[in-house]
Amino acid sequence: MALILRYVCNKISTNFFSEKQNLINNEDFGMIKDDFRLIYFSSFVDEESSVFNNFCEKIYHFDKKYKLNIFTFYSRISNKNDKRWDLKFINEKLKNEENIKKAYICGPVGFLNDIKKLLLDTTKLRVETIHLV
Repeated sequence: MALILRYVCNKISTNFFSEKQNLINNEDFGMIKDDFRLIYFSSFVDEESSVFNNFCEKIYHFDKKYKLNIFTFYSRISNKNDKRWDLKFINEKLKNEENIKKAYICGPVGFLNDIKKLLLDTTKLRVETIHLV
């Protein structure tokens, strides 16, 4: 996530503020292709057990604010929302996505397996594109 944050900051500072002397701009992002996008699904039992949710929400906020289309974040805190993610939800979130190369899923084991199956049921992803974190 730290790399994604630095990449988003680099894009914002150079594309919107013409800042070329920022130390972040000296980092080599050559390994990131221009069409890079990360769609991140995350689920935790409660806020206390969540890891980097606030961080991801901020990256997502900046991505949307500056229309970068680099980082998309879907989070579910189970004790705040008892509706489980289902195929309808996943299809809705991925309906405009084409050529998904990787999907990262973070959460409890049961969630990981459920979401992996749902992602495969969408036919937008192949098994090798899904990474369980």
